[in-house]
Amino acid sequence: MLSRRNLIKAMSSMGILSQGVLLTPEAKANTNAHKFIYIHAGGGLDQTLFMDPKGKDQKHRNADGKNDKFSNSPINIYDKSQIINKGTLRFAPVIDEGDAEYKKAYTQFINQHHSKLCVVNGIDFETGNHSTGMKYSYSGYLGDRKYPTLASLFAASEMDNYGLPYIATSGYRYTDSLLAPAPLGAKGLLYTRNVAKHYLGNDQVLDIIQQAKNASLEKQIDAAQSYERVHLLNLFSQQAKQSVLFKSLIDTNDDLKSRNFPEFQTVNGKTKYEDIISAVSALSIGMARSISLSVGGFDSHGDNDIKQSKAIGNLCGTLNALIKALEYFNLYDQTTIMVGSDYGRKPWYNKGEGKDHWQIGSMMFLGKGIRAGQVLGQTDTGTNVLEPVKINPSSMKADQSGSFLTCGDVHAQLRNMLNLESMYRQAYPLKNNHERSSFSLFG
Repeated sequence: MLSRRNLIKAMSSMGILSQGVLLTPEAKANTNAHKFIYIHAGGGLDQTLFMDPKGKDQKHRNADGKNDKFSNSPINIYDKSQIINKGTLRFAPVIDEGDAEYKKAYTQFINQHHSKLCVVNGIDFETGNHSTGMKYSYSGYLGDRKYPTLASLFAASEMDNYGLPYIATSGYRYTDSLLAPAPLGAKGLLYTRNVAKHYLGNDQVLDIIQQAKNASLEKQIDAAQSYERVHLLNLFSQQAKQSVLFKSLIDTNDDLKSRNFPEFQTVNGKTKYEDIISAVSALSIGMARSISLSVGGFDSHGDNDIKQSKAIGNLCGTLNALIKALEYFNLYDQTTIMVGSDYGRKPWYNKGEGKDHWQIGSMMFLGKGIRAGQVLGQTDTGTNVLEPVKINPSSMKADQSGSFLTCGDVHAQLRNMLNLESMYRQAYPLKNNHERSSFSLFG
């Protein structure tokens, strides 16, 4: 059996204490502080089926004037006249082959939230490799070195004030040991919340937790396993003695779920987007500062339009639920939301009616600090459709004397907006960051 002294010593040797994973009683979060959420569309989002629509009357030709084997196909199956205009923003029409539930989520998103949205088109991700593109989108760094996610840098900048500064689902979660990401899902925050709800008020709770904690620690120390479970058990055991923060989390979760908002409908006894309820609840009580979420299904080498429409609908459902939860807790104006992907999809169909990787893509932003209701950057609408065009750094409009926009440029501007650049410039420099400070991406 581990004594408290040996427990702390073992955890320290594993790097747990130094990474701020224990919630100390004196750690008090500022619930009015700036918050950041990143949502990753995993696999490569087809922007022409969402925020950079083109239509079937346009066909892509390479810069040398020669068509690739399949590039004589139309970019999309829909007609240009079907493109949906919402102010200065343009959206692809709903694909008929798509699932009805996802059509509804997509339509709701563009109808209700277009005025909140800033779209950035024509971003060069400079790669067609999944792992590289994912890292670039999450961190802003393209090189060989592993870089911490932007969300983790934001959380680590003030992590002493938060119990769970960084909550992350699957995807690229690297933090360079600045702090430990708290997972969602069956073994993460949802699990911890449910255990807390079951045991709070039980006189034997501390003994039960201690037994489970010691058994788990013994196994993990011996096998040098991940410390996520250690983190959660210790977090819970600390809070079980006071129970205030976790009781607040439980009450906040239950309050939101009881409102029966359509964005969180119950299907077969399970609440949709329950991970979002838990994550935003953690933001609302000052437990967390930043969140990374991942929505998959975008790698559409076959049946592109059907797969993409379903994945885009799921992404929009996630955004609808997230915005509803943030607005319910009066957090929307305090939170910057970023939506990115590995890269885009080619502007033509392959022989399997899919679309392969294309290094030019788009991002979306909502919430605090963004230029709402605007489209920044663009792609070519001539013979090189979906190729990037040079952008004037001030107007963010096409300008032959301007510069191409990269994912690194976007991250450099985000760091400035989130007040992170001076803190991390030396430890985690971005490529040519000194040349990227002039783009006017954010308000």
